[in-house]
Amino acid sequence: LLVYGQVDFDPIHAINVEVFTVFPENVTFNQAPTAITLDNREVTENALADVVGTLTVDDPNTDDAHTFSVDDNRFEVVGTELKLKHGVALDYEDAPTVDVTVTVTDRSNLTNSQTFTVNVLDVAEADDINESPTAITLDDREVTENTKADVVGTVTVTDPNADDTFTYSVSDNRFEIFDDPNDDPDQGPQLKLKNGLALDYETESYVDLTVTVTDSGGLTKAQDFTINVLDQADGDDNEAPTAITLAYANADRTVTENVTAAVVGDLTVTDPNADDTHILSVDDERFEILDGTLKLKHGTALDYEAATTVNVTVTATDSGGLSIDQIFTVNVKDTVAAKIGTSDPDTINGDFGVDFIRPGTGADTVDARGGNDIIVVVGRTYGDQYTQADIDNPTDKDGNTLDVDWDSLGLDLNSVVSPASINSRSESDTEYDEIIGYDIHDIPIYERLYDSLDGGEGTDYLVVYGTVDFTNVTVGNVTVFQVEGTGAGNEDPPTSVAVI
Repeated sequence: LLVYGQVDFDPIHAINVEVFTVFPENVTFNQAPTAITLDNREVTENALADVVGTLTVDDPNTDDAHTFSVDDNRFEVVGTELKLKHGVALDYEDAPTVDVTVTVTDRSNLTNSQTFTVNVLDVAEADDINESPTAITLDDREVTENTKADVVGTVTVTDPNADDTFTYSVSDNRFEIFDDPNDDPDQGPQLKLKNGLALDYETESYVDLTVTVTDSGGLTKAQDFTINVLDQADGDDNEAPTAITLAYANADRTVTENVTAAVVGDLTVTDPNADDTHILSVDDERFEILDGTLKLKHGTALDYEAATTVNVTVTATDSGGLSIDQIFTVNVKDTVAAKIGTSDPDTINGDFGVDFIRPGTGADTVDARGGNDIIVVVGRTYGDQYTQADIDNPTDKDGNTLDVDWDSLGLDLNSVVSPASINSRSESDTEYDEIIGYDIHDIPIYERLYDSLDGGEGTDYLVVYGTVDFTNVTVGNVTVFQVEGTGAGNEDPPTSVAVI
């Protein structure tokens, strides 16, 4: 099939032939553009009508003419320059890149499209650049002497970054910048003396200090201020109390546990205004102050096992409303409680402090547990074997005494024994005859039971009056102290056989 010129074969069915097109000399037929290039792919944010770059079209028909279109209506092609339209700029914070598709069309309406990614260049904006504060002002520069926590004035900071936030510091640690966001927002941060602090004109009539402000970016500004201290006429104006002292009732600063309304001591207030009067108060509601005496309230006592010391804060407020606080420590003295058994079999457990234990005549089980404990047992005794002296200051046959500080315990052997209760004893505390049945004549049948005595932890004594046979008694963790009787009935002193 020999073809001259251009023939559109789409509607024509040419089969079983070889097509041969004859091209006359110097005749060129149109072909579509083959490529589009862009020599730059950046615009600067906020730059109106910024030029992206110059477009170049590759076309087999070198003399062909071209028109351009862009799919993003913020852009246009002027001549061969791809650019933003008049009045249009891009924002880096909205999108750092933009994809645009450029389409080129030749004179025969043949086209080619190419997508380019345009980078948006970020620029430093005024809101993005942190600048340090430029000034600090203070609307007042005075405090009145003897006025605690007095406010100097309101601090104002000037900063190019209008919405910046700040922290503050003061070179003089008696002062602080108080900025409570819950307060009146129109008030602003205040330079003031710290709570409980006041200045004295006679000591210093002015104070030089430096306020430093730091913004959210860590940049700072410091400003020096002179704060004047206003004088109050001596003798005419009130000054705060300067001290509270406590003369303890006991040298060891104690109150004894379980004692209601116990007195701690007498309070004295020191005040520059010699004739001033004072109201005394205490922060612990278990205590009260009556006529200058610090004491526990009526019906109230302390418990050593609950707390061995108590800290109380006493406040003295003068007639002008000025005050001072002072903390005092009260030591709680432990007391020893006697535990006495009955005629029945008993189980007696000590506390973890000091215990005085006197088993009864039943078969008792004693566990004194922790602490330095004293267990007292009485065996068989003569009529006047023991006297009061043997209870007040017991000694053994060698003249040794018990190594016990009775005064510190607040309790002694008189709490569990007396001469009348231990003399003329025919039975021992450590033995008990229990009826286990009756014979055919209704005569009771007995079984002999014995005590178990354990001192537990600590330095524990088993104090023995009279003759006690320990052969069948379980004894542990104690030192046996056999009391020597000094009475008239002690011609042949009995001894105890102890197996420990």
